[in-house]
Amino acid sequence: MEKYLDELRRMVSERCTFVTDGSFIKPCFFKHESSAVGAALYFVDKFIEEI
Repeated sequence: MEKYLDELRRMVSERCTFVTDGSFIKPCFFKHESSAVGAALYFVDKFIEEI
């Protein structure tokens, strides 16, 4: 993903209605199973809301 990051930031900043350079876009530091981590966050949030 890192090799596409500059291009992705440029594309986002062209389409964004706010002034931005796209620097808010960062690659995930999990290199394996990152989608599983993202999916688990939903359940972690729900658990935290219940306590």
